[in-house]
Amino acid sequence: MCRRKPLKVFSCFFIIRMSGGLRGSALGFVILRWEPVFRGERGKVIPDRAKCTGFVFHIEKGFTKMRKADVILKLVVLSLLIALGVVISPILRVEGMCPMAHLINIICSVLLGPWYSLLCATLIGIIRMLTMGIPPMALTGAVFGAFLSGVFYRMSKGKIILAVLGEIIGTGIIGALASYPVMTLLWGKEGLSWLFYIPSFTCGTLIGGSIAYVFLRKLAANGMLTRMQRSVGSAGYQDQPSTLSDALTIVALGGILWVVIKVAGTAFNLESPAWNTAAYIAPAAAAAAGLIYYRIKKGKEADAKTE
Repeated sequence: MCRRKPLKVFSCFFIIRMSGGLRGSALGFVILRWEPVFRGERGKVIPDRAKCTGFVFHIEKGFTKMRKADVILKLVVLSLLIALGVVISPILRVEGMCPMAHLINIICSVLLGPWYSLLCATLIGIIRMLTMGIPPMALTGAVFGAFLSGVFYRMSKGKIILAVLGEIIGTGIIGALASYPVMTLLWGKEGLSWLFYIPSFTCGTLIGGSIAYVFLRKLAANGMLTRMQRSVGSAGYQDQPSTLSDALTIVALGGILWVVIKVAGTAFNLESPAWNTAAYIAPAAAAAAGLIYYRIKKGKEADAKTE
């Protein structure tokens, strides 16, 4: 007499799509049993449709609620970043350079993803154009870098430095080139060339990117960045500290020092040549310090391996 073994239900598996959009779920399960045949062959069976309908509906209902909560939280964070970007954008702003906007772009790209960052940069640009009389560069100098920053960050599996690089390429090069026909044809400005905005756009992204890199690097070092990403339903990455990242943090501090010196000079009317020179010496000194730190640490690591 053949003994029929009970059904074995293996654990369900969920495939989470982490491409920056909403979380999606693919529910699947396999039920295996021993076929009641003399050879004891094992095969797959299709579960009863009526019994599985309620189970699948219950699971999908739970995931729908989770997705709605993620979307609401993401929209709240997005709104806060938009408001913050509009408020702090006038700091150190000159025509063709807005460092604080690039800071918001990179933070939004890392926390929410490329599409949300693109939306954030677009809305900040529109609000600035309507309320502050900013030319269309508020859009051309923001949207490309915001999107590429998020794309580079996701493609590199969470490398913060590549998020900064995406902002530099998208704004410093693509955005600068796109601003020439926009400002010439739509704004009627004369005497421009295709390369006119590249120096100022690149300088602005380097300053804003330096601040964003130091800020996000500190969050990643204590695990706070990953927890923040997961709390809003985004992909969480572990960007572990290294000798290179520490050296880049030292270099990025030069951008922060430049901002501090410029803000202090504007606030206290410090226009002496020595003060203006200090604003450019600080980034150069930080770059030299970062290079020296990297060479010393690498030398110690090489000596430790040979011993």
